[in-house]
Amino acid sequence: MLEEWQQRQPRFCEEVQTMIGKNKKLSHAYFIETNGYEKGMELVISFVKYLFSQFSSFNQSEQEKMSFQIDKETYPDFYLIKPDGSFIKKEQLLNLQDRFKTKSLTNGLRIYLVAQADKLNVASSNTMLKFLEEPEENIVGILVANNRYQVLPTILSRCQIFSLRYEFSPVWNEEKYRNLETFLQVLKHHKKGLIAYENEFVDKLFSSKEETLETFYDLRQLLILLLERKNGKVTKEDVIHYNECLLGFQTKELTKLIQSLYELEKDLTYNVNLKIWLTKFYLKLGEVIL
Repeated sequence: MLEEWQQRQPRFCEEVQTMIGKNKKLSHAYFIETNGYEKGMELVISFVKYLFSQFSSFNQSEQEKMSFQIDKETYPDFYLIKPDGSFIKKEQLLNLQDRFKTKSLTNGLRIYLVAQADKLNVASSNTMLKFLEEPEENIVGILVANNRYQVLPTILSRCQIFSLRYEFSPVWNEEKYRNLETFLQVLKHHKKGLIAYENEFVDKLFSSKEETLETFYDLRQLLILLLERKNGKVTKEDVIHYNECLLGFQTKELTKLIQSLYELEKDLTYNVNLKIWLTKFYLKLGEVIL
């Protein structure tokens, strides 16, 4: 089930096969951060199949049938939750709980997968949290999001976390990276004076709403990389671009910057004046730096 991912996601495969395959230890909930990996959901589906194969007594024919049905979202003990519109709604999770009140059709493991867990709103997050706090036997939850900073810490604390290897956007080029690097260096060394450098960055990174959103994505990825690098989870060889001087940011600063970017991005998706929003953006980031 996981063989095809061994080369591209070796750490994930090794952790899964050690914790689950060898030790046969099954958690009631997993959180998988995809970190921009474009085939993240494909890998997660392979992980779902792996769990079923490890904790069920399928013969070859039954396993092939299970795999086919999961791909078609028709396997009776697999439940996929996706955003309904802009968010995952409380009612979707309540419906899921109602389904778990009925008996398993295969008398085995049941798995629910929450795709785009960052789309949980306040009401559905509370419902999800209660669900995780009261785990039931033979029911496993898998939550997926681009990274853990998009999800409530209280939810994360109740999950075993797996992190996929970073793969930056292929459209990233040297000039774009250097502009982001310069922006972060100015932010680090000038703190609340960042707004004085506004004209230096507008044309390069924030010329339009669309480019600003693209810059936000790349900037978040770079900050997450730096944070994971400081935590020893990635090496210099894991990325295309790298500059040691950016490691001057403290772990607390990086975490707050990432969280601030998500909050500011939500504001930008509404119909706001870009120039006014950028002023707020510069001031907000300046407050984060220690």
